[in-house]
Amino acid sequence: MKRIFLFIFLTVSMLTAGVGDDAADFTLDKLGGGTVSRSDFDGKVLYIFWFGFGCPYCPANIRMAELNVTSKYNSDNFAAIGIDTWSGSNTTNVATFQASTADNSLPTGVTFPLLIDGKDVAQDYGVTYDRSMVIDQQGVIRYYGGSHSPHNWNAINNVIEELLTTTDVRDETTSPYNFELKPNYPNPFNPETNIPFTLNKTQNIKLEVYDISGRLVKSLLNTTLAAGRHTVSWKALDSHNQTVSSGVYFIKLTGQSAVQTKRIILLK
Repeated sequence: MKRIFLFIFLTVSMLTAGVGDDAADFTLDKLGGGTVSRSDFDGKVLYIFWFGFGCPYCPANIRMAELNVTSKYNSDNFAAIGIDTWSGSNTTNVATFQASTADNSLPTGVTFPLLIDGKDVAQDYGVTYDRSMVIDQQGVIRYYGGSHSPHNWNAINNVIEELLTTTDVRDETTSPYNFELKPNYPNPFNPETNIPFTLNKTQNIKLEVYDISGRLVKSLLNTTLAAGRHTVSWKALDSHNQTVSSGVYFIKLTGQSAVQTKRIILLK
């Protein structure tokens, strides 16, 4: 059992954000108050600067991101955020980082929102600090790179500009989403995991958890939902609100004319 756990842990810890992967949703506190979710930017091109509040390289590079990338796009279809990936991140840390000096003792000058305590989100994405990411209008990662040196600002801008200028002509009755049960995150998990899925049209759906023997453990949803992105959490409780044991479970999404399942792992 220990060997299996070690293999799973190493596999998960080595995951990195991949171009072409769906960007998992999250909600984090924002410096200055309020919260920000990734899904707030559906339909927009989103630039993310992943930083560490004490990272010696990040003040200079986030300032360069402001000067070379985010200040270029005054568009309702573009947004930018920074996410602190370091353990111990809090309001004071991030406020100090925002005011820290970089490039000839000038403050970072960052005007886009900075999000606090994003270490779990960074782990879900498999990313680290001092990195740039671009996510497209459909929530798909289109660029990821960086690493303690001047970022490739030209490459980042090329990706953003292509996404902003690409016209995708669709029949207005056609949804940009597919019926799809997406990978849960985190996985393995303890004690809670998020289950994202997309619907191609408004329909009645069921979202259920089954154990490895095929027994229904928990019905998470049985309702009508609109087309688009949705996320439901499961806190490893059965239909009697009792905590379930470690092991393999299956998530089943049943729609009007399709069914999809995913295997998930609860480790304690």
